Amino acid sequence: MPQTTKKKSARKSTKCWSGYERVPGKKPGSKGSCRKKRSK
Repeated sequence: MPQTTKKKSARKSTKCWSGYERVPGKKPGSKGSCRKKRSK
């Protein structure tokens, strides 16, 4: 039986894009799990 490899999607990454931060309580990779960093 041939083995299949699944590529990881960028969307499922636990890191957010630069300029964005994680949202507490959201599952990593889910919609709304990252937000723009607020300026202080």
